[in-house]
Amino acid sequence: MKYKCFYGAAALFWVSCATTPSSFPERVIIPYDIAGTCHAGSPRLSPEDARGENALMDELGMTWIRNDFYWTRIEPRRGEWDFSYYDALVEKNKKAGRKILAILAFDNRWLYKNNKTRDYIAPEHLPLYLNYVEQTVRRYKGKVDAWEIWNEPNVSIRFWNGPAKDFFALSKAAAAKIKEVDPAAYVIAGAFFRSPTSFIARMEKAGALENVDGLSVHPYASNPHAVLAVYEKFEKQVRGLGFTGDIWVTEAGFPVAGYYPWRTPEKKLGDTIIKTLTLLAAKGARAIVWYQLTESYVKAHTPKTIDSEDFFGIAYRDYEKREGAALFGVLIKAIAGAEYLRDWPGKGELPPGTIAFCFKKPSGELLLVRWAKNMPAVLEKR
Repeated sequence: MKYKCFYGAAALFWVSCATTPSSFPERVIIPYDIAGTCHAGSPRLSPEDARGENALMDELGMTWIRNDFYWTRIEPRRGEWDFSYYDALVEKNKKAGRKILAILAFDNRWLYKNNKTRDYIAPEHLPLYLNYVEQTVRRYKGKVDAWEIWNEPNVSIRFWNGPAKDFFALSKAAAAKIKEVDPAAYVIAGAFFRSPTSFIARMEKAGALENVDGLSVHPYASNPHAVLAVYEKFEKQVRGLGFTGDIWVTEAGFPVAGYYPWRTPEKKLGDTIIKTLTLLAAKGARAIVWYQLTESYVKAHTPKTIDSEDFFGIAYRDYEKREGAALFGVLIKAIAGAEYLRDWPGKGELPPGTIAFCFKKPSGELLLVRWAKNMPAVLEKR
């Protein structure tokens, strides 16, 4: 059976069924829940929007939602706790069959006289942050599927405006506190922007990888192969430091406009998605969380701005998908639960220069994802 779908420059072919870089493992079991997205699942959506968002995530094969569990929202005044928003978020998304990745962040405005956050937890404020961690983890024990400590702490101009050693102390203490409250909790540390070699080495030396089940990276780069290069650099370093846990990609994505150097034209978005997901899945990423699901506007009201943050969504506010975005779900549903094989019957018969990845489904059916330089990805099943 053959299918052809064209999305501008990105093409997907199903036909009846090269080479794979030797740096890839021999075999990888692709998790059924490998895919997710950021900033989704709000309990404040209207019933109509909630149905639209859930339908879109189901179509795209997204299991995980990654959301900030803001300290400022949970403890708006010192000693006063308000879990109502996150109670509703957890209940809603559990009913929808989602898994929740909760970010424990950031500082709290009432720490300061001017009532403004600083994206920093000073040592004297660490016990207050840990109390928020304790109360939050205890509240959602058995309901939140994974906890992530902070976001992109190596980006000092945006997320951590203090000495790195103070973040290392915070991350180490937070991981220990989570495990103290819930020994079965799954803890993710890092959430690094790209692969900051010195920062990671100093973090490990400070003991901040203890009590950690997974490390996360945001391998933003100009194209799928550059994304892979960032991931491989990160993987090589953390394995060299003795870390044996899972590696998560808790943000990956490409804006279709703006000034970020890794923007990609919308007509190439589908192909870029296919290649990025294939490379990271075959490499063994525990999960790939796409940044992000929807824009804050509908297509007719696309803003005239150069800020790339306004162009990461693979769908618009009304859940209309961007050109090529449907290929996300096609690829994820094709490989989820499959086994990646570095070697397979017939390997090497494809034209020179072809890069190919083989996935064996539980049914025994083989799926090949292949492409050549400057050519769109092709999916073949046999």
